[in-house]
Amino acid sequence: MKFSYSPSIYPKYHTILGETQVERFFYDYNGHTYWLSGNLRKLTGIEKIPGYLNLALGYSANGMIKEFENPLYYLGKPFPQLDRYRQFLLSMDIDFSRIPAKRPWVRKVLKSVNLIKIPFPALEYNSIDGFVFRSLYF
Repeated sequence: MKFSYSPSIYPKYHTILGETQVERFFYDYNGHTYWLSGNLRKLTGIEKIPGYLNLALGYSANGMIKEFENPLYYLGKPFPQLDRYRQFLLSMDIDFSRIPAKRPWVRKVLKSVNLIKIPFPALEYNSIDGFVFRSLYF
């Protein structure tokens, strides 16, 4: 399991998604992507593939201001209609735990960094646009 975050456009619509960048990292789930990353060599059986290269499946969502539905009004004004939709992604990833390191502290750092999905090109599917190629997806 891995995680990636890229700031979304939605905090400008409602303060519930965070007023500072730190708050937005935690509250703006529109910018979160959750990944399942698997070793490509083990999945395919092709020994020429580097042992640290992974295939990643991701899940994200957009247009969500509140949990189950967006508000109709905010601060006494009509709230804009935002399409709520899911995103499914296919991308590559790096398994840092498979990179050889002799020093124990380097291995610990690589293992810690392994929780974060590295930006790569991705193929996205969503119900609004269908299939979309992203040249670099975080």
